[in-house]
Amino acid sequence: MTPLALPEEYPGHPAHTVLVVPHAGGGAAVANPLRTALPDDWLVCGVVFGGRESRFLDEPPAALADLVTDTVTAVTEAQRVGGDAPLLLGQCSGALVAWLASIELARRGTPAAGLVPVSRSAPSWPGELPDITADDTAFLRQVIDMGSVPGEVADMPELLDLLLPSLRADFTALTQWRPEHTGAYTPSSARALALYAPDDPGCPVASVEAWRDSVDGLDIAPVQGGHLLLATNPGGVAARITAWLASTAPEGSHRAGNG
Repeated sequence: MTPLALPEEYPGHPAHTVLVVPHAGGGAAVANPLRTALPDDWLVCGVVFGGRESRFLDEPPAALADLVTDTVTAVTEAQRVGGDAPLLLGQCSGALVAWLASIELARRGTPAAGLVPVSRSAPSWPGELPDITADDTAFLRQVIDMGSVPGEVADMPELLDLLLPSLRADFTALTQWRPEHTGAYTPSSARALALYAPDDPGCPVASVEAWRDSVDGLDIAPVQGGHLLLATNPGGVAARITAWLASTAPEGSHRAGNG
């Protein structure tokens, strides 16, 4: 089953293509609010990993390399549909996967149009992860306390039970990353716009600034709304992205979020 999730309707010749890599346990539906907030002539699609949505019967990938492979495959398919290389947007842990995918895409000679890490510290920055060996109740409580599950989902025990295998698999994959691994990777050739919420304690601005060492060029912009910005403030995210793309076009002379 394909890892690319397309909307039911989309433009035949999109002005821009955005591929959203969801946070741990999330599915391609994470892209829906952003799709509504961006212009109608944009193609906004998502990566769907195993164990959820259209791939519910597929085994959830529990290796970081598998998440990256699915993302690279989705980029290739999205480019075939939209005609141009997509902008890779990753929310929370999805930003790490998107960054690794952008490096692999550049290695293949098919670079992404850009990289947008949302609510994610740089790969070199220590982060918090739940204890994947904990029992289900304790594990889910840690995930919820970290803000990694939308509030409306956290209040639905039946839905949490359905998400549990994907959450465990994703966080198992993420434990394979260590900040010290960053030095083994050539910085991504993609320009990046890092978005963060000033009220997100898990993503301090210093950790966002640290993306500068892992990408070809970095712009930073705050967006109000807490940790899962694609759900809480998709309009703010959309406004930052559209302004950034306009400013980084050849005729642009100012960078979003840098004054």
